[in-house]
Amino acid sequence: MTWLFRLPLLLVFGFTPAESSLRFMGNAELESAFHGVTIKGEYVDLSSFTETFKDNGESDYSDERGPVVGQWSVVNGHFCTIYESMNGGCFLALRRGVNCFEFYSSARTPGETAMPQGDQHWVARGWRIDLPSTCTAETV
Repeated sequence: MTWLFRLPLLLVFGFTPAESSLRFMGNAELESAFHGVTIKGEYVDLSSFTETFKDNGESDYSDERGPVVGQWSVVNGHFCTIYESMNGGCFLALRRGVNCFEFYSSARTPGETAMPQGDQHWVARGWRIDLPSTCTAETV
């Protein structure tokens, strides 16, 4: 019976638990997950941020320093953010659970889809604000 409850989430997010542990999100997954969405998140140092990814490619970012306007895009499997008054960058994104996204620095080959080897750690993670977060201490 619980699969009936989970089915709408699977249809909305196109997510299966096995997929999240095996590969980074691709272009279509990134577009679908973030297009027109606001996320709340945290960096590895546990400082927090909020960011809205508008339909027109603009973004509104905010953290303890205040608000910043920017642009977001998806390029060859990388999720990229560029801001007017601070550094941005491109990241590989991994879905951990229904509503938890980890972002990894992508000084790797664009389009790479395998999980990084060694002890590489996410640099930020976030979750849609319109749904309960599924980020847990185990993913830290």
